[in-house]
Parts: sequence; structure tokens; C-alpha cells
Amino acid sequence: MSTAYKELEQSKTLNQNIDKLSNQIMLSTNSLEDTFRSETNKIIKSNEELSISNNKYASALNWLTLSLVIVTALQVILNIIMR
Repeated sequence: MSTAYKELEQSKTLNQNIDKLSNQIMLSTNSLEDTFRSETNKIIKSNEELSISNNKYASALNWLTLSLVIVTALQVILNIIMR
């Protein structure tokens, strides 16, 4: 075999290896993108659920505060009446 033929065969082999690696990298990248997208969606959903829970908690605290204000006002009124 001539040297040029050997170099041509090596070049073909290198190109094939480069193509294989490129395909593997593309598949890995696509897989990572899918995983990233999926995990991002999970985080978004979790944040939405957390936001809903926080709103319910804030509402409950508002009602509790209002109740305490009303009870305190009733006690003040009762003290005024009892004098």
C-alpha cells in the first residue's frame, strides 16, 4: 500500500470517529436539554404550589389578626360599659 492510500484510510477513519463523537455529543446535549426542561418545569410547578400555600397562610394570618382586633375591641368596650 502506498503512503497516500494509508493516509486516506486514516483520514476516513478519523472522519468516521469525528462523526460518531459528534452524534454522541448531539444526543447527550439533547438529553441534557430535555432533563433541564423537565426539571425547570418541576421547579416552576413547585413554586406555583408554594405561592398558593403562602397566599392561604397570609389569608389565615389576616383573619387571625382581624379576630384579635375584634376581641380586643370587645374587651375595651366591655371595660367601658362595666365602669
